[in-house]
Amino acid sequence: MKITFFLSLLCLPLALAQDPPPEQEGRNQPAPIQILGAFFEFDDTQVTEVEAIFQAREAAMQPVLDEIRATTQALRELLGSEDPDATAVGELVLAEKALKEQTHAVQLDFLDSLTAIFTEEQSLKYAALVRAERLAPVVKAAKAIRLPLVPPTE
Repeated sequence: MKITFFLSLLCLPLALAQDPPPEQEGRNQPAPIQILGAFFEFDDTQVTEVEAIFQAREAAMQPVLDEIRATTQALRELLGSEDPDATAVGELVLAEKALKEQTHAVQLDFLDSLTAIFTEEQSLKYAALVRAERLAPVVKAAKAIRLPLVPPTE
């Protein structure tokens, strides 16, 4: 489940960049985990390692996300009060910022752990995926103006 979530996140920019043809909408599509598993060509050992890495990230991330929700709620309540204490508001804002930095650190640790199990070929594929994600807004804009995204013919 957790691996599906992460791999879904990896696929999201690509999915946004490409709208499915109308005739395929509503049909059973392969799950994102299947698409990325095939893309990266994970072996059985890697699948087990990836699952463990996702579980470790979830265990590290969940308490921080719970704290962020609580801090955000406290900040909303304080700001909604008649006369919010500026010092308390500032402390909550700084606490929320620190918590968000913790989530970033968890994500970086997760990414380091994940990419550490990649083969050289998988690392190259991941780099291509990162580049594709950066191009997603450009592809979407090109499609919006109906720019053909095919190689030119000679």
